[in-house]
Amino acid sequence: MAVSNGMGASRQDLISGMRKCVDAGLNRLDLVWEAIGLVEEQCCDRTKVVFEHVQKLFNDMVDEEELLKTRLQERVVTFRGEAMATLAELGLEPDLPLENSLALVAMEEALRTRLDALDKEKTARLRTLVRLREQEESLVEALGMEELNGRTDSPVGVPSKDFLQKLRERVENLDEEKTRRLQMYVSIQESVLHLMKELEREPQSDFEESIAGNQPESFLLSNDNIKKADELCQDLKKEFDSLEMTAMSLRNQVELMWNRLNVPQEDRDKFAQDYPGCKPAIIKRWRVELEVLEELKKQNMKEFIIAIKNELEKWWDTCMFGPEQRREDSPDVPDDEFTDRVLEAYEDKVESLRIYYEEHAQIYQKIEKRTKMWENYLRLEAKTNDPSRYKNRGGQLLKEGKERTLLKKELPKVERDLKGLLTDWQTVNQKYFIVNDVPYLDVLDADWSEFKSHKEQEKLARQKTRAAQIAEDVTYGSKTPVKRKGLATPSSAAITSAKKPKLTPGKGDVAAPLSRRRILGAHNDTIIISKGDRDVSVASTGSYGAFERGLNAKDRVCRSSVIPQDGEN
Repeated sequence: MAVSNGMGASRQDLISGMRKCVDAGLNRLDLVWEAIGLVEEQCCDRTKVVFEHVQKLFNDMVDEEELLKTRLQERVVTFRGEAMATLAELGLEPDLPLENSLALVAMEEALRTRLDALDKEKTARLRTLVRLREQEESLVEALGMEELNGRTDSPVGVPSKDFLQKLRERVENLDEEKTRRLQMYVSIQESVLHLMKELEREPQSDFEESIAGNQPESFLLSNDNIKKADELCQDLKKEFDSLEMTAMSLRNQVELMWNRLNVPQEDRDKFAQDYPGCKPAIIKRWRVELEVLEELKKQNMKEFIIAIKNELEKWWDTCMFGPEQRREDSPDVPDDEFTDRVLEAYEDKVESLRIYYEEHAQIYQKIEKRTKMWENYLRLEAKTNDPSRYKNRGGQLLKEGKERTLLKKELPKVERDLKGLLTDWQTVNQKYFIVNDVPYLDVLDADWSEFKSHKEQEKLARQKTRAAQIAEDVTYGSKTPVKRKGLATPSSAAITSAKKPKLTPGKGDVAAPLSRRRILGAHNDTIIISKGDRDVSVASTGSYGAFERGLNAKDRVCRSSVIPQDGEN
């Protein structure tokens, strides 16, 4: 008899099938026993054996299930206990299922799953703690710090999330500090190595050796070491600056000697190219060159003194010294003496003037700027009186206008700044700042006073010229031409007024030209009055008689007809 595997069947179907299976099996045994010829007693004994076997089988199965149940109960208790303990270690609130809230199998599975998750979190925290502690120790060692400086003791058991976060932040801070110190050290190391090379200097201590020979990563980045490295760098910089100043001084002295000895420029350039920089060996070579030039100087003392006198003159020009200042500033030595004493006196004077100019360079630069602006301002003001400027094309007038506007705006600012500098200087030094033998503050005031006086004189001259022209016009009539735009017919009042004056050429009175100007001005004609005989002629109409005859002509076509000239009637 085929037995179904029970897939998809209900529990009652399975029980019913099981009973049928037992009944069928017993029936088959009866048939076999009958065929064998067993008697009833024998069949009963054998049936008892079958019963005991089946009963034992069921008992074993029940025992196994009972054992499974017991194990599940034990595991539920174990898992719950372990989970509660782990939650406590992790500092978490209990979140386990309540007892008897789930079936035994479901409860076991839920507790087991939760315990696995808690164990993983615990393991992760412990591993994180170990890793962060290792990083912390490595950074502390690299920075040369005390191990306990700022360190938080690890908690007993599993670290909390807050503890790990704080430890993580400490490690990040230490790492940032290491990066900062490393960058600082790398910069210092580069400077030290460069300066040692320029100074041709070898390391003189173990510490300097550690800087010169080691990689930055192997250097102990403690605060003390960084400070010592920086102090070394500063000392080397001072030594280099001193060497650089020495080299610059030597170059200036050599340049000065070259100028005085008229050394060819190509020789100077070649020497400067062959010996650049300020290394000790280079400085030594410039010193040798200076010694050679000093020897040449002694052999050419007169030429040297003449050259330095010319140089003094240039500095006087640069410092804007006037004749009186130059006399007072001249060295007190004979002009015809050419000795070391004279040369030294002139060299000292040139050097003092150079220093004086450097100390007052800001004032001199302001004076030069103001002088250029003032000259441009006067130039542009002078052009305003030049009639020919209106003939210029190409936007010159516009350009001059813009330049004049800019100067009017900027010149007062420059003068205000300059006055402030001069006033402060004079207050500190208790004397005037002299330029070309005159206190420069007085120069500023004098320039404007002279300018205003000149403008006033120009104004008076124009007024005088205008008054004379008016008097001449009143006496002799104006020679100013008035261009006619169009010929208009005079009114009857104008004609009547024109007939009243008795105008005889060469004998007319003063009022005659003025009357004629008023009349002819009505139609914008052109009037020319002769100063010699005071004749008046009308350019477009001939004489006044012709003008009058033209007005009265019977053959005039219209009021705007052209009046005939003399000789046409």
